[in-house]
Amino acid sequence: MVVEVVPFTLVAAREIICAGAFNSAAHKTKLEATLKNSNGTPRAGMTINFAIVDSDAQSPSSLTSPTGVTNAQGVAEVDLISSTLVNATAKVTATIEDLSAETTVTMGAPETPTWALDPEEPVATGATVKITAALKFGPDPVDGHNISWRIIMVKNSANAILFDFYDSTNDDMPAGYGSIAAATPGEAPLGGSISSFVK
Repeated sequence: MVVEVVPFTLVAAREIICAGAFNSAAHKTKLEATLKNSNGTPRAGMTINFAIVDSDAQSPSSLTSPTGVTNAQGVAEVDLISSTLVNATAKVTATIEDLSAETTVTMGAPETPTWALDPEEPVATGATVKITAALKFGPDPVDGHNISWRIIMVKNSANAILFDFYDSTNDDMPAGYGSIAAATPGEAPLGGSISSFVK
């Protein structure tokens, strides 16, 4: 049996990353170019050139370095950082001598934020409740994205709706029923979560 050796390949650790253009885990992926000789032996110490050949012109993706040097396994690595546009793609090529390889990465949107209240139980009039929203993309927290806060509904103790932001006939917030204390929008820090207060 004859085994065909592919001498040069380029792969992305993740084919979809979070749009945003930040140099953090959710917004980037590692690109690995692997170089071998015709016998399948890794070629170490070789300089690989990386280039983005197709990306959105208004908000292009970027590379952390235009070159990388292969290690003992014949692998050279750089990171691709996302653009700001959801559903945009970035095609990257790696070249050395007369060899070339390419891969494509797509930009996705963060997941719907998860919310937490502290305390969770109803509180007395005038008390403060801490609201925390957390953004993630897969397992990674998402930093740098703006989160806007708004009270969209208020009910009384009988569960009657006193305020409904989406109902044009009932869209005036009654006095004394709460306000957002933090400035909006807020920017999620590196931990991917941001807090505000309602009182």
